[in-house]
Amino acid sequence: MSIDIDVVAPPSWNTQPNQVPTDSDAYSAGKNAAEGLLELAPVDIKHGEPGEIEFLLSKFSEDVRAPLERAAQDPEFAAGLIGELGPEGYARLVAATDRTALLDGLNESSHGKAATEMLSLLGQALGSATRMPNSPVDAGFMAKLTENDGFVTDGELDPELAAILLNEGNYTSETAAMLAGHVFLEADPPQIYDRPEGYIDTPAHRASLLTPADHNVEADNVGAWATASHALLRHGGASEMLSLRDSSGNPVVAERLLDPSLTGGTTVMPALVGAILDTPRSNLSTNPNDSAALSAVESLVLANHSRHGDVGEWAREPLGRLYMDYPGEILNIGEGRSAFPAAQSPLGERLANLPADKSGAGADIITAALGADGTPPARLDGPRDPMAPGGGQRYASWQEAIYAATDHYRGQVQSYGPPRDTDVQGTAYVDVEDLADEVSDINAELVQGQFGAHAIAASDRDDDNAAKQAAINVVTDYVALGLGFGAGGGTRAVFANAYNAHAEGPLLNRFFPINGASKVFNATVPEFAQKLVTDQAVQIVNSAALSGSIELPASLLDPATSGLRAPTSGADGAQFAKDLADYIESNDALAEAVDGAAADLMGRVNALSTGAYRGGS
Repeated sequence: MSIDIDVVAPPSWNTQPNQVPTDSDAYSAGKNAAEGLLELAPVDIKHGEPGEIEFLLSKFSEDVRAPLERAAQDPEFAAGLIGELGPEGYARLVAATDRTALLDGLNESSHGKAATEMLSLLGQALGSATRMPNSPVDAGFMAKLTENDGFVTDGELDPELAAILLNEGNYTSETAAMLAGHVFLEADPPQIYDRPEGYIDTPAHRASLLTPADHNVEADNVGAWATASHALLRHGGASEMLSLRDSSGNPVVAERLLDPSLTGGTTVMPALVGAILDTPRSNLSTNPNDSAALSAVESLVLANHSRHGDVGEWAREPLGRLYMDYPGEILNIGEGRSAFPAAQSPLGERLANLPADKSGAGADIITAALGADGTPPARLDGPRDPMAPGGGQRYASWQEAIYAATDHYRGQVQSYGPPRDTDVQGTAYVDVEDLADEVSDINAELVQGQFGAHAIAASDRDDDNAAKQAAINVVTDYVALGLGFGAGGGTRAVFANAYNAHAEGPLLNRFFPINGASKVFNATVPEFAQKLVTDQAVQIVNSAALSGSIELPASLLDPATSGLRAPTSGADGAQFAKDLADYIESNDALAEAVDGAAADLMGRVNALSTGAYRGGS
C-alpha cells in the first residue's frame, strides 16, 4: 500500500513544491551530476540484455560512487542530485545497485560487497538531500519514491530497501515518516528461525544493512521492521508516521501497528514498536502543543476505536500510559462543546472535536489499557522523583493504575465545578446537573471499558452477558471505593469502608423498597446494577457537596471536608441512609441530576447486553 502524500499529510505539512535555491554552486553541481547518472542507470534491468551485466559490474558502481560520496557530505549537492534524478531516476539507481548483486549468483562475490556499500551510500545521499532547507526531496518526494521499484513495472519500492535507505541516512522527521510508514505497511514483522541468532532470510548483500548497529542481535532485532524502528526513533519521526492517513482518512499506519494478528507462530513484534507508539505521549509531556504528537494521538485513538480496544499486547502499555497522563481528555472524546472544562488542554480540544460517533473511544482506550500485563506505572499519589523518600512505588496492577487515573480525573471534575453562571455578586456557582452527567459518564465508560477487557480476556465474544456481569461487579466495587474522591487516600478509605459496612445496604432498601421500584430513579434499574447506581448517587451527592454546589444538612455533613460524613455503626448507617434519601428527594435539582445520571448509566449498561456494544463501539 503506497502512501499518497496529497491525501495523508497532516495539515501542518507543506505538500507544495519547495522553492529551492537556484544560485547555489553545490546545488547546480548536483543537478549536473544527476544527468550523467541517469545515463548510467538502465531503464529496465529486469531481464538484462547481452553485455549489460558486464557493463554494470565493471563501470556502474565505479562511476556512481563519487557523486554519492559527495552527496552524503553536502546537503545542497545532494538536494540538486537527488532532486534532479527524481523519484523514478533515484529508484532506478537503487534497483540497479541491488540487482547487480542478485544477478548470476553474485551474492557472495566482491560485487555483492560493493552493492552493500553502494546501498549505504544511496541512503546517506538521500537523507542528506532532505536536510537542505526547502529541499525538493521532501515528504512528497518520498511518497512518490515508495511507488517505484526502479523497473518499468508498476511495482513499489521493496520495503527491505526502504528500511535500508532509512537507516543509512540522516533524514528529517517528515521524510523518515514516509519511508518508515511504507516499511510497516508492506513488510511483515520478523520471524524466529531455528537457526543461529541474527539469521535473516534475505540476500547476503542486504543482510548486514538489516541488522541495526549497536544493538544486540536477536530474533526480533533484525529485518525491515527492526531496522526501520531503530531508524525512525533516531530521526524523531514516530509521531509524523503515526499521523499518516489514507484517502478515506483512515490512520492506516496506526491501525497496522495495533493489529494483534500481526504476530503468531514464528512471527514476533520488535520491542521498539512499543517505543514508537509511546512517542506521541512522551513528546506531549514536554510540549503540549506539538502538532505532530497531537495528530498521532488522534490517529492512535481512532485506530484503537476501530478495533474496540482489541489490540496487540505490545500496544496495550503505550495506550495505558496515554490514559494515565490524559484521562479527562480521553473520557471527553467526541464531546465537542459539551466536553467538561476540566479536560481542557490542546489534546483535550483536539479529541473533543472528533465526530460525536467517536465518543465511545475513551472506553476503548480503557479496554486496551486493562489488558496490559507488564510492569504497572508509578503511583500518581507518590513523589514524581523516584529517588525521593517514598518514590518509585508502583501500582499493584494496571487495573489499579487505570482506576486511580480515573479517580484523579474525577477529583478534577469535583474541584473545577463547573461554573456555568454567577450570582448577583458575580460569584461563580456550580451546576449540579453538569457535574452529575460527567460523573455518570466516567462510570459508564469504565463499565464499557471493563466489559471489553473481560470479553477480550475470555476470548469469547459471544458471551456478552457474562462479560457484562463481570464488568459491573468489578466497576461497582471501584465506584464504592471512589465515593470520597478528592479528599485524600486515607480519608477516602475511611468513608468508603464505613459506607460499605454500614450504609450501602440500608440505602439500597430505601432506594428500591419493593420489586426494584424506586422513588428516586425513574429509569428501570435491574437488580444486578442497583448497587452500582446507588453508589453513583452517593458519589454525585458527595462530589456536589465538596465542589460547593450544594450544602449538606448537619446530619450528613463532615465539617472537616464539607462532604458526606462516615457512618459509625449499623444503626447510624440506617439513619444516614434515611437522611440521604430524604435530602435527595427534597432537593428537586439534585434529584433530577441523580436520576438523569442513573438513566444515562443504565442506558449504556443495557446496551452491553445487546452484544453490539463492545468497549464503546
